[in-house]
Amino acid sequence: LHKEYRRQRQMCIRDRLKLRVGVLEQHNIVRHGLFKHLSGQSVLCLSEFFNFADMLEALEQNQLDVLMIGHLMDSDPVHLVRNLITRYPNLKILVLLNRPDPVIASQLQAVGAHGVMAKTQSLPDYADALRSLARGERYAMLSDGRASMEKPLYDA
Repeated sequence: LHKEYRRQRQMCIRDRLKLRVGVLEQHNIVRHGLFKHLSGQSVLCLSEFFNFADMLEALEQNQLDVLMIGHLMDSDPVHLVRNLITRYPNLKILVLLNRPDPVIASQLQAVGAHGVMAKTQSLPDYADALRSLARGERYAMLSDGRASMEKPLYDA
């Protein structure tokens, strides 16, 4: 299975016409489910990451345009997003929360996350969010879990 992920990443490196999206999530079922669902989008090139080391390798080699960050044990998502934005300023980050949390969503966007979603949102919302980020928009989750897409007031 690990060889298949590396092969998919290599295909993404060569295909610059597609939005290169990495999915960083510790739960196999969530990571694989997102990968399978989004792989049907012809404009996306997807890579899955179980751990930071593989993700950092891909970022260092400029293999990703967008990083979707899901559940990470013992991780402060605000600190992680702040560090990633500082180190990789061209990377767009979409954070996946377990449930709608407007306070955390606001904190994440304040430090530079380009989008925040809840895993309770419908599957088509994930592709919509990625398309919004590709257009230079931000994707925000409202307090009731609905989505809001808006153009940024500044380049972050």
